[in-house]
Amino acid sequence: MVSGIGRNCRLCSDKGLGVRGFKTAENGNHVGATNTWFTPRDIIRSLGVFDLDPCTQSFRPFDTAKQHICEDMGGDGLANPWQGRVWLNPPYGKYTHRWLNKLHAHGNGIALVFSRTDTRWSQEHMAISDATLFVKGRICFIKENGIAAGTASNGTMLLAYGKDNIESLHNIEGVVMVNKNPQVAEPGGFCLNDARPPI
Repeated sequence: MVSGIGRNCRLCSDKGLGVRGFKTAENGNHVGATNTWFTPRDIIRSLGVFDLDPCTQSFRPFDTAKQHICEDMGGDGLANPWQGRVWLNPPYGKYTHRWLNKLHAHGNGIALVFSRTDTRWSQEHMAISDATLFVKGRICFIKENGIAAGTASNGTMLLAYGKDNIESLHNIEGVVMVNKNPQVAEPGGFCLNDARPPI
């Protein structure tokens, strides 16, 4: 099990480690110095093997899946078809919901996103995913060289789509909420009867 608070930065304690150039997605229009923050290897290992990572970079410090769609090489994970079990660490900001909508439609994978339970996209996807893990502590994203970038400025949650992905969430310390009856979302819309665009 990945520990919630670790000295080796699998998941970091909240001891003043700042993330340089990183801003929170307060209004969903996240704009920081970069939108590239790689997932720690221990999280990927704890969740098992993935077939596809549709939104990564060619300069990633390690492989997160068997196949990758790399934005810096001209890949477009939103336009390309997905297959198999998907790992999704999408760019945070006003398009987060588009990535999550595609993962929901695909029906097989896990997404790592900020634990922003106050946003409409978060409310929608907690309602339509099969399970949500609220990760204990704050994770340390890593840079392309594999070195920790510092502690994230917000908590993290993992959203599981597809019943087979629920069990692997228990390999990471935190609170898992299983959705016994996931709601059905309108195509491209929100299941909360809210016609406004996501925050």
